[in-house]
Amino acid sequence: MRNHFLVLAVAFSIASCNTTSGQARTHGKVEGNTYVDSRFGLRYTFPGFLETQASLNGMPVGTGEKVGASEFLLDAMEKPNGQIRSGVFITSDEKGALGATNARQFLILMLAQAMRVKGEPDIRSTTIAGRTFYRSDVGGGGSVHFYGAQLATDCNGHYLVFWFSAGSSEKMEGLVRSMNEMEMKCSASIQ
Repeated sequence: MRNHFLVLAVAFSIASCNTTSGQARTHGKVEGNTYVDSRFGLRYTFPGFLETQASLNGMPVGTGEKVGASEFLLDAMEKPNGQIRSGVFITSDEKGALGATNARQFLILMLAQAMRVKGEPDIRSTTIAGRTFYRSDVGGGGSVHFYGAQLATDCNGHYLVFWFSAGSSEKMEGLVRSMNEMEMKCSASIQ
C-alpha cells in the first residue's frame, strides 16, 4: 500500500486505497452516478467511470457519522488500476469549523491541516451553480505525483468542499467540469 499524506489527501490518492463499494446513505443518497442531498439542495452528477465508496481507509462515507468535525458525504473513485486513481470526495463541516468565518478561510485552514500546505495557497473565486466557490489547485507528491483541485463554498450553515484528484491536469480539469451542471440551492448567503 502506498503512503498516504493525511486523511483528506487519501481521498485523492493512490490506487491502493482500501475502500468498499456501495454507500449506505443517511442524509444524501446516490442515484446512479448522481449524489443528491436535500440539506444543501444538492444534485451533483459525477463521471460515470467513478464508483462510490462506502469507506475511506475504514472511515465511514455517506452515513452521517463525523470524523473529527467533518462529515464525508461522497467518495467516488476509479477502480484500482495500479496508478493514480481519479476521484471526487465531498466533505461537509459546520460553519465556524477550525475558527473559519468564511469558505475561503476554511479552505486555507483545511489545506494546511489536511495536506500540510505552508503559507497561503493560491485561491481564486469562481461561480458554479450560481454559487461562489473558492478554488485551490493543491496536488501532492513524493514518489508519485497527483494533481488536485479543491473547491469550497458555504451552504445552509456548512462549508462544503469538493476534493478532486487525478493523474494528469487534463483528467483533473475534466473532473472539475463535472460540477458545471450541478444544482445547489442554499438559503444562506456567501460571505
